Amino acid sequence: MQNKRIIWRGQPAAERVARNLSERERLNREYEMLTLFGGVHAPKVLCYENSAGSVRLVRSWLEGSTLDQVTHCERAQLIIRLRVMLWKIHQAGWIHGDLKPENIVSASTGPVLIDWEHAAPIGAEVSRLSARAVTIGMTHPDLIWGRGHVRSRFDIYALDQIAAVSIDYSGFIRQH
Repeated sequence: MQNKRIIWRGQPAAERVARNLSERERLNREYEMLTLFGGVHAPKVLCYENSAGSVRLVRSWLEGSTLDQVTHCERAQLIIRLRVMLWKIHQAGWIHGDLKPENIVSASTGPVLIDWEHAAPIGAEVSRLSARAVTIGMTHPDLIWGRGHVRSRFDIYALDQIAAVSIDYSGFIRQH
């Protein structure tokens, strides 16, 4: 399920269409999360259609670079801001569930998270989640193996892994 860039009512947008059951469930979850967090921590929903055989989601297009495309200095600043953002998301009772550099966009307003289809409510049994994202080196082991309950530390673990591999401290110092 890929984002397709389209023009929606005169503005750039991203469109996703899901046809099979698994993809529809994930896109419905993404819609739910964008409804909760869109415009601040996530893109805004522009259109949502759920028919018998498919789900279509159109969201605002984000101009910016993903975390792996920005300078070392900007990465460090974004990671600090992401910690605060994650705290707010966790306070609302959710985890993103698929934090990785490609899902973090440095927009003009600050960091924005995309691809929310693996978000999960804190406290849910991990083994009962309909889908879990696995990114080697980023995903918390309990989430990979389906153990325990969803915890905020799943996202914090991923962000710590991102920080460890993203920031070259010698480059960070040189750029300042």
